[in-house]
Amino acid sequence: MKVLLCGEGAHDVGREVWSTKKGAWETEPGWLQPLVVKLASDTAANGDIEFEIRERRELTLLPRIATNFKPLPSGHGKKALAAALIAKSLGAEVTVFMVDADSNDPADVEEIRRQIAEGFTAANDASLESSGVACVPMSTSESWLLADASAWTSACGTTPLLPKHPEMLWGVRDDPDGNHPKHVFRRSAESVGLPDSPTTRGDLAANSDVGTLAACCPNSFSGFAADMKAALNLAT
Repeated sequence: MKVLLCGEGAHDVGREVWSTKKGAWETEPGWLQPLVVKLASDTAANGDIEFEIRERRELTLLPRIATNFKPLPSGHGKKALAAALIAKSLGAEVTVFMVDADSNDPADVEEIRRQIAEGFTAANDASLESSGVACVPMSTSESWLLADASAWTSACGTTPLLPKHPEMLWGVRDDPDGNHPKHVFRRSAESVGLPDSPTTRGDLAANSDVGTLAACCPNSFSGFAADMKAALNLAT
């Protein structure tokens, strides 16, 4: 099964790197790939997934194509529509559109999920609608990666002091000592000798238990997990 992952950057969906050993380009994953594989393990997809990746800045509609979808969806819906069309061109059965909520208000998460759903629906193709998945971490994606203490122990042999309710973290992004989840994550990683990097995020995601993430992040991860499993089952 082919899955298109669309995210904010390399931390989320990974990046293409040149392998001198293989003499070819290959994907160095972000944190989304291992979580999707984990969620697929108990579905009909059974974890057998080929990933395509796009950063959100790459998701644009050509003017001649955009005229076919007037009025365009609101907010993030426009790029979700572009993602669905790209997925169709690639032969991807499932499209995951990821964007941080940048808020610890559940209502903001639901509004962004609505916009993304509007974009998938605008593709005017039932198969695309059923296989489109909104991935909207409350606060930022780091809140999910701060949810499972056992993942940190598995990654580095020790566990930093982690927040009890990571979805509720928020603070000024420009304050390195504040409670913005990106800074909480960085400080947590530094305290146990891990770099603040895509590799660290990928390792933590690979070691995280999806049940623990759903319990600690009920406002955003639990919905994503349910939608992801449903889409994988439908597309198989």
